[in-house]
Amino acid sequence: MCVNMNKFNEQKLYNNTEATINSAKKIRSFLPEEEKNTEIRVFETIDSTSTYSKLYIDELMKAENEHSIVIAYEQTAGRGRQGKTFSSEKNNGIYMTLSLGVHRKMEDFLFITSACAVALVRVLKRLYLEAGIIPQESPKIKWVNDIWQGDKKVCGILTEAVNDYSKATIEYAIIGIGLNIGTDTDRLPEEVRGIAGSIGLSISDRDYIVAKLAQEVFSIAEALKADKNIAEELIKEYREESMIIGRDINWTSSGTMYEGVAVDINNEGNLLVKTDEGIIKLNSGLVSVRPKKCREEMK
Repeated sequence: MCVNMNKFNEQKLYNNTEATINSAKKIRSFLPEEEKNTEIRVFETIDSTSTYSKLYIDELMKAENEHSIVIAYEQTAGRGRQGKTFSSEKNNGIYMTLSLGVHRKMEDFLFITSACAVALVRVLKRLYLEAGIIPQESPKIKWVNDIWQGDKKVCGILTEAVNDYSKATIEYAIIGIGLNIGTDTDRLPEEVRGIAGSIGLSISDRDYIVAKLAQEVFSIAEALKADKNIAEELIKEYREESMIIGRDINWTSSGTMYEGVAVDINNEGNLLVKTDEGIIKLNSGLVSVRPKKCREEMK
C-alpha cells in the first residue's frame, strides 16, 4: 500500500496544539490507574482515526497494556462499513478509534465487535444516570454493530483486525467509533438525516465520555483474557440489548435482498434468521428492520 507519509507527518503536528494537548491530558485524568499509560493521541483534523491507527499500530501498542486511543475533532475521510463514508464534521460528534491487543482466534472477530457494542450500551446507560436523564428510548444494539435509540441511529462501530496469519490469530483489534453527541443532524448528509439521532449529552463532555468508553472496552478485553467464561455472559447481555430479535428483517447478500425473522444470536455473535427454507446463520451484512407485517407468513 502506498502511503503519503508527508500527510501523516503534518497530522502529527496537531498534537502540539494547546487544545489537543489539554484534551489528551483530560482523557488520561479520567482513566483508572491501570490505564494511565495508555497511548492517547488527539488531532484537530485527520483523514480517519482508524486509518491512522492501522498505520501506526506498532507504535501505538508500545505500552505494556497494548491499549491506545486516537480521537479527532474532525475527520475528512471517515469510514463506515462496506466502504461507505462516515460524516465527521468538526465538533459535531465523537470520532475515535480504540486499539487493543487481543491475540485471539480469527473466528472470534465477530464476537469482538459484539463485545464492543455491549460496552457502548453499558456506558451510555451509565452516562444518562450520571446526568439524571431518562431517555424516551434506551440505547439498543442493531446487529451487528450499530447503537440505536428508538428509530434513530446514534452510534456506529467499525471493527478491523491486524492478523498474524502464521498463527491464524487476530493480534490487534482496531475499533472505530462514531458517536452522535450534541449533533446537529441538519449538518449531516441528506441521505442519513432521516435515521440519524443524537444522545442527550453535551459535546463539552467529550473527553470524559471518550475516557469512559475506552475504559469499558479495555476492561472487557482484559476480562476476556483472564476468564474465557465471560464470553457467554457478554453474548447473553448482547441478546438482551438487541433491538432486532423477534423482528422481521431484510438483508442483502451478493446483490440480492432476502427476508426473514431474526430469532436469536449464537455464542459467536452470528445472527440466526428464520426463512422459508429454514434457519440460516448470518456472519456479516447490512440488516434492515421491517414493519411487523410478515410474521405470520414466516411461521
